[in-house]
Amino acid sequence: MAFSADILRNIIQTQWSLTGDLSKTASDTMKEIVRFFSRPQIMGSEVTKAVEVVKNAPPEKEAVEQHPKFSTKTDTYLITIKYRCIDVQEVTYNNALNNLEAMQNEVIRIIKQFFSDPFVNLGVFSTTTRQWEILDNFNTAQPDLIRRLTLRLTEIVSEEGSVFRGYSGVLVFDTSATVADQKPASDYEYTEVYNMRWEEGYTNIPYVTNDVSKGIGVPNYMRGTFRGTFQADLYAKSADFGNTVENLNKLFLAQNNGEVADVVFLPAFGNSVAQTLTQSVKLKINRVGYGADDEGLLTFRIYGEVEQPSTFVVA
Repeated sequence: MAFSADILRNIIQTQWSLTGDLSKTASDTMKEIVRFFSRPQIMGSEVTKAVEVVKNAPPEKEAVEQHPKFSTKTDTYLITIKYRCIDVQEVTYNNALNNLEAMQNEVIRIIKQFFSDPFVNLGVFSTTTRQWEILDNFNTAQPDLIRRLTLRLTEIVSEEGSVFRGYSGVLVFDTSATVADQKPASDYEYTEVYNMRWEEGYTNIPYVTNDVSKGIGVPNYMRGTFRGTFQADLYAKSADFGNTVENLNKLFLAQNNGEVADVVFLPAFGNSVAQTLTQSVKLKINRVGYGADDEGLLTFRIYGEVEQPSTFVVA
């Protein structure tokens, strides 16, 4: 979902929280505020502290990799931070570098905060990449310290807009439908879940009759019992552990009646036309696994057996 440089500039300006010499608001003690632009500044009229946002290409010229049934589209934004050093004395220069780095860190903080839930804000982006470069200008008595961030947002777009996207999925513990001893006060969302997999259906029981219209020994089938499995991977965070049944350390344990809880999960997925597919799946969690690699994040996997056919709602 493409958006303009104005929108990203407004996000950065609105969320800017630095104070003192790097404030966006003028005060009696500080007149040179940080200013924000959605275009390059005009040469000769530049301000001393600035954040510039430029979209690298209009929507119709964005980088697109076309696949048979979907495409990957990349929006590129150039975010330039400028800080003018009033002289080249060691103390002044070092202070300017520290201020410039603080401005860089603030831009990154805002981008990471804003895109923590991109589906709700500007759209679904499967990957976000950032790369800084140094463009300092020392050809004047008051050198400009310049850092440019190339921000790339890549999304997967189906040729059919109503197709749901897997990477936009969320998993919610439905407290109202779950049967357990210690339930949370409200629904709980596993924010770092990914790679959800499930299957469900009825077994088929073969039997042979004297009817050989299908061929000798070819069986007919009668419906057997319902069965299904569910699994989901997630990166475990501190909020996923506690004393109520939705927590990873309690999810698989027996209740006071000796049985495992009847847990209801609500996986949900979005598409390009702003629809949401929500599944209600009732499970018996039979185990929780985990993996802790030397160079990786602590990963948990939830395994469950589906108790009854799921329901699906598109809204």
